[in-house]
Amino acid sequence: MEKVRGYRAMGQLCRQQAVFHPDMSWHWLGQAERWEDLAETEIALLFRECHSLTTALGNERTHWAKSEAA
Repeated sequence: MEKVRGYRAMGQLCRQQAVFHPDMSWHWLGQAERWEDLAETEIALLFRECHSLTTALGNERTHWAKSEAA
């Protein structure tokens, strides 16, 4: 989650630069979008990792429950 915070902070800094440098706002807003995309990608990866772990644990519990019932 630390990476996500860092990416979002960089996006915020780029948006601030766009305000302070209107002549280069297109550049800074593009950079901000890039950082936000990185944050969203990282969140998706974290979600997949968490979901796959939960699924693996759920399958393991089901296996144990079947073994105990037999």
